[in-house]
Amino acid sequence: EKFVRMLCACKRVRMQAWRCVGRTSASVWPLQARAGNRRHMSVELLTAANRKLDDIVKLDLMKGEDAGKIVAIWMEYHARKEGVVAGVLSRPEFDALAFRSAKSPLCLLPVPQGDQGHTVLASQFQGLRAFLTPLDQYRQDPSTAPPVMAVALHTELLDSKSLVLARGIADRGVLPAVAATNLLRELVFAYVHTPTYKGVEALNSTPNAFDWDAFKEGSLARWTPLPVAPPAP
Repeated sequence: EKFVRMLCACKRVRMQAWRCVGRTSASVWPLQARAGNRRHMSVELLTAANRKLDDIVKLDLMKGEDAGKIVAIWMEYHARKEGVVAGVLSRPEFDALAFRSAKSPLCLLPVPQGDQGHTVLASQFQGLRAFLTPLDQYRQDPSTAPPVMAVALHTELLDSKSLVLARGIADRGVLPAVAATNLLRELVFAYVHTPTYKGVEALNSTPNAFDWDAFKEGSLARWTPLPVAPPAP
């Protein structure tokens, strides 16, 4: 229900965003996979995104480490987890993201699909959480379009260590680990990198001025290449 309310917000902006993107957002196989299981997966993503940091790591022990050690522990811990990726924000980065995502919660993120071009995910922030949904499904019915990835920002160490720990939880049947890693990085970059954020701001406040092609090309240029599937025998 909480996710449904979030998706139904900003209807005017969503309509303008779809016009800006047009048909370049056509979904292809990875983001259409396992559609029958997507509703169940969305519940799992929401549950995982709402976990507290103390439910994920031993927070009391982590507080005794310096910032560099905390970053190493956080990244190493998630390197062994399937369907979960991690990142770290400094205080200035988090301050920028928190302020800007409250002002401009909607962001569009292209996902390369090899020879098939790319598809687009619509991301929308709600406080310290963001949910990423295939744009084609989002525009068909935002109230029933389940997410394929959720992002949680954990601020428990912000005051003592000036760090915010970011966690991305992906639908493993849809997004491989390298794609989830790219998406987490690109989502943060879109809000902390001022020139890129200007595009996000335009999307939310003056959609007709949003240059989707420039925004898309800039994002795709930063992607770590996805693994190529071997040819069929």
